[in-house]
Amino acid sequence: MKILEHNQEELYEIVEMDDGTVVLEIVLAAPAGAFAMYVLQVPFTPEELARYREEGSSFLRWFIDHVRDDPEKFRR
Repeated sequence: MKILEHNQEELYEIVEMDDGTVVLEIVLAAPAGAFAMYVLQVPFTPEELARYREEGSSFLRWFIDHVRDDPEKFRR
């Protein structure tokens, strides 16, 4: 496992697993009404990984915002 990016302030890491899979590990707030946090691991699709490698932080900002807006959509 290799950490490609780490952002303590934004509570995420981009991790390359031993098998080559790249994963966004992000801390999210539990649904409204609950006082809890959890970590969601989102494996990048081949298309997302290509965009991350080509566009860097601009893609990552967009991707993280979408994961935070609708985490259920990114459970893979």
